[in-house]
Amino acid sequence: MTAQLAPWATLHAALALALWAAAAAAQDSPLIEAFPAEDTAPAEAAIAEQVLRDSGSDAAAAPVQTWLLPLRPSVPVLPSNGSAADNAALPGAFRLTGEQSGAEFMLWLPDGASASDLVLAYRSSINVLPERSQLSVSVNGEPAGAFLLTSFAQFTPVTLQSTALRPGLNRVQIDVVHHHRIFCGPEASFAVWTELLLPQSGVTMQAARLGADAAGFLAAASAQVASGAPIEIRADGALDPLLLRNLSARLTAALAATPDFRVVSPWTPQTGAPSKARITVLQGGTGRASIEQGGDGAVVLLLDPAAGVELPLESVLPPLAAAETPQAGAVPALQPGQATPFADLGLGDTTARGHYILHDMNFRLPDDWLILASQEARFTLLYGFADALPSGSLMLVKVNGQTVRLLPLDRNGGRVQPPLEMGFAANLLRPGANRVSFEAILPGDPPDMPCAPLKEETLTILGSSTLWTPPAPAMDLPNMARPLARLTTDGVQGTSAASAATEELLLPFAALYQPPEPRADRAPAVLTVARIDAPGEMPLAALGLTRRMLEEAVAQMPASTEDSAGGPQDSWLHRRWADLVGLALPGDPPLDRWLADRHGIAMLLQPDPEVPQHLWLLLGPGTDPAFVAAALEAGRRAFDGPRGQVSLLGPDGRWTSWADPDRPPRLQEPLRPGNLRFVLGNYASWSPMLFTGVLVLLALISSLVAMSFVVGNRGARK
Repeated sequence: MTAQLAPWATLHAALALALWAAAAAAQDSPLIEAFPAEDTAPAEAAIAEQVLRDSGSDAAAAPVQTWLLPLRPSVPVLPSNGSAADNAALPGAFRLTGEQSGAEFMLWLPDGASASDLVLAYRSSINVLPERSQLSVSVNGEPAGAFLLTSFAQFTPVTLQSTALRPGLNRVQIDVVHHHRIFCGPEASFAVWTELLLPQSGVTMQAARLGADAAGFLAAASAQVASGAPIEIRADGALDPLLLRNLSARLTAALAATPDFRVVSPWTPQTGAPSKARITVLQGGTGRASIEQGGDGAVVLLLDPAAGVELPLESVLPPLAAAETPQAGAVPALQPGQATPFADLGLGDTTARGHYILHDMNFRLPDDWLILASQEARFTLLYGFADALPSGSLMLVKVNGQTVRLLPLDRNGGRVQPPLEMGFAANLLRPGANRVSFEAILPGDPPDMPCAPLKEETLTILGSSTLWTPPAPAMDLPNMARPLARLTTDGVQGTSAASAATEELLLPFAALYQPPEPRADRAPAVLTVARIDAPGEMPLAALGLTRRMLEEAVAQMPASTEDSAGGPQDSWLHRRWADLVGLALPGDPPLDRWLADRHGIAMLLQPDPEVPQHLWLLLGPGTDPAFVAAALEAGRRAFDGPRGQVSLLGPDGRWTSWADPDRPPRLQEPLRPGNLRFVLGNYASWSPMLFTGVLVLLALISSLVAMSFVVGNRGARK
């Protein structure tokens, strides 16, 4: 009886599955993904695939779809760094500002693509003079064309022809030359800009031509991210956190963007526009991975994990995500005690033309290098500038945002200047990331008329210039920047048991794929990510924090009208005592006072400086995890990133940090005659009043001992 019913039961199941799949296809909602039928594939997978084909929902029968494969910035940008438009009405606008500006973009094309049309949607500031301003494009190092900037109100698409487009990764360099209609000078340079609408800039291609391969999947994923839609991860059951973070890290590196991932059930009906790319996690236990074409035309990455078997991601996404993409490498390191050429710090021979020029040089010092006293660091600067520049032209040399030298550019020009020895206070430098900036400012001549064409380069800085910093004893202050620089994807964790919501929150932080300072000799860092409404068991006592302080700083709750510490804080005596403590321990005020008038969208903490590798990140309600992840990745490579024990992230992507003023520097090496002077200098500079008080106390004790000795040894008659 059973043998007779089995075929009927199988047919009944297949028929029901076919009807269900047909209904799903009618809703543009393909709910089933399966590997192609093979001898080793489960029977259910083969039946499901056949049902999809028979129901007419396969890619061949799907309506013809035309996708735009968009340009993506080579380096992720935030609104705070000036590359993205701060006032753009549409998301995805990328701004190029100044008389001369440029940026590199990436464009993924599928294998077999023969595209030649590159579309750019742009608009410019109304201040741009169209007769003399133009945009030029090169693809993979070959010129692709140029055009005058004549669109000012709406984004206008312009099509360029390029025979250099190729399957896989393409590098597109876009440069603009702006001229102001009326004015000339540095102020006018900030008033001229061109915006590129990236979701509408790229190569148009039919979805059916993408192909089920790595290049096709990356091209589709890039289009999905540019459209503003999330990348779905369809999974029914438990997810392997390390697998998903590894995959997320690969996509983040390849796309130079932090995708917005959404973990959904495979039975969730699809809403909105059909997906261009998605990830489906099966439960067959075959240990296989492949890229297939979905029934709605989407390019689907299929994963079928198996216990104890590593998925072959390298074969599915081969060196495309590892070798060809411009990954951000480690920030160049500066060795104290020796002169290091600018070229070794990332600033080779540079030339620029314009009335406002800015060159940045980023580097890292050892994390146990600390100078708080008055030692001197030194530049040996080799530079040149054009002849007969307007009167008042100058160049500012800045160290971590502070000007250390003003150099005139309005005399003795037209040649490379003699080597300039230039000293500055070494305590402007910090352990970890630092930045030296060269900022040239040329007044307009005259300022109320359009600038005359510049016939030669305005400023040249040679890469053979050097920077020397004095060696320092191994000392440090409590600082979250050090463990943050060693943080990797494996160190990111949630506060609760593994769940779809937890993994969805953590996936954007796969942007932390490559530490700027890899150190195998240090304990790995751990970052716990949580929402402010569910912070978990975060230790607060060490920093004197309370739950209300966190909520008022991150959740922006209305501050209580009653002082939480009671009346004595408002008394005259308490204020005078606070002033005295501020003199003895210069630096940031107590944490409660520091947080009182500050608010942000996320907070990064180092709760216990005795366990510096344990960090916590709290996200405010409604905060986008992808934005915070991008800001964290950018901040740990920047001189103004998170430092100290607490750091608040503002809506503009900037970090504001607090350091505990009660914690003195710590010596990390034995005290000896050779470093005694430097160590004492650091302590004296950390708190001059406190150090002086200690010296006075020691002198008083010595005086009392000496007086006791004299009195005790005088004769009976004296």
